[in-house]
Amino acid sequence: MLQRAIAVEEKSRLIVAAEVTQNAADNECLVPLTEAAEAQGGEKPERVLADAGYRSEESFRKLAEKKITAYVALGREGKRGNTILPSAENPHTQVMEERLKSEEGQTLVSKAKGHR
Repeated sequence: MLQRAIAVEEKSRLIVAAEVTQNAADNECLVPLTEAAEAQGGEKPERVLADAGYRSEESFRKLAEKKITAYVALGREGKRGNTILPSAENPHTQVMEERLKSEEGQTLVSKAKGHR
């Protein structure tokens, strides 16, 4: 089954990168899509917003190393009992959880879902 992933520039809503894979999970596409968007646009994205299909501790680590602020859904944010337990194995996911709880994180996620 083919999976499609696209990167869209926030203001213009133009597609700046696209990828088609046979992998059912999108989580391996986040960093390559970000790099493709950078190559196409000529500058590093300041931030990345993605749904839970792109969740990956490794991707979060790589984006942090590139100094790109990511807002990637972790699953059922805001649902009762949906908290990631602290762990040395997922420090970047812990950071993501806190980032999503921030005012900016809530605003971006709401905007992405079409709740303006």
